[in-house]
Amino acid sequence: MKIGIDARPLSHELTGIGRYTLNVITELFKLDDKIEWYLYSDRPLLMSFDYPNVHIRVGKKGTPFTSTLFSQCLFPVWAVKDKLDTFWSPRHHLPLALVLHRRLHKVVTIHDIVWKRHPETMSKFGLMLEKLLFTPSVIIADAIITVSKFTTNEIVNEINQIENKIQTISLKSFISDELKQQKYHPYINEEYILFVGTLEPRKNLNNLLIAFKKVQQEKPKVKLVIVGKDGWGDIRISDLVQSLGIEKSVVITGFVTDEELLSLYQHCAILAMPSLYEGFGLPALEALSMKKKVVVSKFTAIADIEGDNIFLTELDSNAIGHCINEALEASPRLFADVDNNWSTIAERTLNLLQTEASRVSCQ
Repeated sequence: MKIGIDARPLSHELTGIGRYTLNVITELFKLDDKIEWYLYSDRPLLMSFDYPNVHIRVGKKGTPFTSTLFSQCLFPVWAVKDKLDTFWSPRHHLPLALVLHRRLHKVVTIHDIVWKRHPETMSKFGLMLEKLLFTPSVIIADAIITVSKFTTNEIVNEINQIENKIQTISLKSFISDELKQQKYHPYINEEYILFVGTLEPRKNLNNLLIAFKKVQQEKPKVKLVIVGKDGWGDIRISDLVQSLGIEKSVVITGFVTDEELLSLYQHCAILAMPSLYEGFGLPALEALSMKKKVVVSKFTAIADIEGDNIFLTELDSNAIGHCINEALEASPRLFADVDNNWSTIAERTLNLLQTEASRVSCQ
C-alpha cells in the first residue's frame, strides 16, 4: 500500500497545523512497516525521517503563491508516478486535479472554517485560497477528518451532504509525560500571563492587551509574555503596547524553541487565548495538559472540555480582563482531563487511510 502526504507544513517553523502533521506522521510511521509513505513538499523539510519505507519528494523554496501552484500541478503528477493508493492532506486543501485519478482515494483534514466565520481576520491571499480550494477539496474528498466536534458541526452547518464523509479525530497535547515531569529553568522570574500563537487578527490580541492593562491596575507586578511568529494583518503589537504604556510589563519573544516553550508553560500563572475563533487551540490544550489555568473565548473547541481550570470569556476587553482576574485568583480542583496519546490519533487516521485504499483496490 502506498500513501502520499502533503508535507508542506513541515517545511517551515511549526505552527498548529505543522505540529499536528508532525505528531501524527511520527506515530504513523511506527505502525506498519509494510506501507510505503511519500512526503510531498514544494521545498525541503526541516526534519528528516530515517525509515526505509518513507520517501520524500521536494522542490525548491518559493513564495506562498508558488507553493500553491506547485502543489496543485506537481503533486498529482507525483501521485501517478508513485502509484499511490491514497493521498492525505493535513491542511484543508487537496490538489484538485486528483479528481481525475478515480482509483486514488483522497482524504483531507479540516481544522476550522475561519474563512467563513471571520474572513476579515485573514490575509487577502489566504482568503482567496480558501475561497478557491476549500469547498472543492471537501467535495472531491472521499473522507474528511475534523479535529473536534466543534469543527464538525461548523462544516456540516456550512456545506450540505458531506456529513457521511466526516470522522472526528480530536487532537491531543504534544507534550509527553516525560517532558511534563522535567524541571525547566524559568524564562522570566516574575509572575506572568502567557499567550502562544501566530500574531494575527484572529487571536484578538488588541483586546487582550487592553484587558491586561486593566488587570495591572489590581496586580501591577504581573507580566504578559507573548509567544509566536509574525502572521498577517495590521496588528502592530509593539505600537499598541507602547500606546497603552505597558511596554515595561509585556515581553514579546517571537518564535521560541520547544524547550523554551515548555518552560513558559510550566512557570506561567495562566495561559490566555481569547481568540475570535479556533477550530481547536493547541496552546490551550498543551497548557491544560500541564495542569495550568487557561482563559479562552467561547468560540473554540476548548470550551467543550470539562474542568474548573478552564475559564470562558466573551471577546471584549472588559470581559477578558474580568476573566483573567478570576483565573488568577482561582484554585482549581477538578482539572481538565487532557492526555497526549497521539498514537491513538495515528491509529484512527491509519485505519481510515487503509480502509479507503483497500476499498479502491477491490473495485
